[in-house]
Amino acid sequence: MDSDDNLYVVGDSGTTNEASAFALRRYDAGGTLIWRTLQQVNRTNADLPHILLLNGRGRIYVAGAGGVFQFDLAGQPTWAMTNLDCAGACLSTDGLVVTGYPAGARGSQYVTESLKDDGVREWVARFRTFPVPLYPWDDSQGVAIDQEGRVYVTGRSGGAMVTLQYLPLPPTIRLTQPRLNQNQFAFGLQAPAGLHFRIQVSDDLFHWTDWNSGASTNGRASFSAPVSEFGARFYRAIVE
Repeated sequence: MDSDDNLYVVGDSGTTNEASAFALRRYDAGGTLIWRTLQQVNRTNADLPHILLLNGRGRIYVAGAGGVFQFDLAGQPTWAMTNLDCAGACLSTDGLVVTGYPAGARGSQYVTESLKDDGVREWVARFRTFPVPLYPWDDSQGVAIDQEGRVYVTGRSGGAMVTLQYLPLPPTIRLTQPRLNQNQFAFGLQAPAGLHFRIQVSDDLFHWTDWNSGASTNGRASFSAPVSEFGARFYRAIVE
């Protein structure tokens, strides 16, 4: 249910000739059907999806056996990932995290993926007990994420219950537009908006000293120094 009390339901397509399909429906607060979308699943005998998430940014996620599917608020499909049978999913700050197993290979391994809202994969992690376990069953069951971005995956593995923790990826800082301009060496940094960092300098890549600090504004920050201050010098950024 969204903030306007619209209800979203996923389930059987309701048609006998669409065995490998599911239906996504939206109802208004009074129970009137607004739209119905039929989505094909590119695999026979796949169970119906059992996960439905609204991200608050105009996107609907449906996940389960058969993959992960995204729709807009008009019910139009925007992207799908069908190489993973999804056992669990949760929203992240800019997408979602899903866990399951390779399509059609239940029990072979845990597969956990972080996906952006546009469908781009941020990272993927795999877990198996042994190459040939005594109990050949690695089966993730659920996933959660905390406020610090740590991901927790739990399920069965090697005859026991196993829970894994994955730490969030560190923020990416990229050097942009290094240049010499009127005896000034200038460069930019591209980083997540609001990220605080220190700039350190070294002349031997071994001994480093603090030179400047700042925060990215709208994802960018700029620095410059007179060329006369130094000869050859190396720079690096340290996240605060």
